[in-house]
Amino acid sequence: MFVLKQPCSACLEKHEMKISVIIPTCRPGDYLYECLNSLKNQDFPFKDFEVIVILNGTQYPYEGKILNYVNTEMAEICVNYIYSDIAGVSNARNIGIGNAAGEYILFIDDDDLISANYLKELYDNRVDNGVVVSNMKSFVYDISNLFDDYLSNAYASNKKTNPENIFKLRSFLSSSCAKLIPKELICDSSFDSTVSIGEDSLFMFLLSDRIKTINLCQNSDVLYYRRVRPDSASGKKKSLFSRIDLSYKLIAKYTIIYVKRITKYNFFLYLSRVVGSILSIFNKPRVA
Repeated sequence: MFVLKQPCSACLEKHEMKISVIIPTCRPGDYLYECLNSLKNQDFPFKDFEVIVILNGTQYPYEGKILNYVNTEMAEICVNYIYSDIAGVSNARNIGIGNAAGEYILFIDDDDLISANYLKELYDNRVDNGVVVSNMKSFVYDISNLFDDYLSNAYASNKKTNPENIFKLRSFLSSSCAKLIPKELICDSSFDSTVSIGEDSLFMFLLSDRIKTINLCQNSDVLYYRRVRPDSASGKKKSLFSRIDLSYKLIAKYTIIYVKRITKYNFFLYLSRVVGSILSIFNKPRVA
């Protein structure tokens, strides 16, 4: 594996970093720069967070544009650029985790956006024994036309749920995004790079033995904006054989994780992941 790192000069100064924002990207379009711009507009002190951009797969012509943007438009923010010749969001996220200096980790997909109050509000609501989750809205072209998805609905219906009721709040463990995760909670865990769909849910289940609380940020204006792209890997309809094969592999991986620490993992959460994997065989890709 070839990895190229280019740290920002601002990152070289010794400073206790509070949040590491990890953004994997592959053959990015203009949406990456919209994502980065939403970080540039944060009302959280620039010195307290770093952005790690991991370009994976194809290097050129994307690298030059990324470096030019971060060196000119984000000069006041600590931005570390990393290139890996191995494509895949899981591998990129693992590289990001390995290079993160922050006390907390925040994953953002390169086509998504966050509200200007995002980092401040999530950090103010942080927990050490679990994750803090934000509200989420979806959009297709721009955030002037937002709509709810399954996580938006889960957020609205669970604002008064006991944060320790992990099973009832299990929807928020289906994605690694839209939440602040203590780096110590991740420890030596990593995304499974052999899984291309369902890797988020698998990763969060892997962490679930250490997650004691899921704290919903009560300010509903703290928003993670999820861009829906029909051409994405999760948006394309798979053949029945592919869905069965994926379901079998996910169930096997969930089971291996569960059995290794059977006394630590929530059985009903495990069972819900198995049932969800089976039901995915018969369902169309979920985009809302």
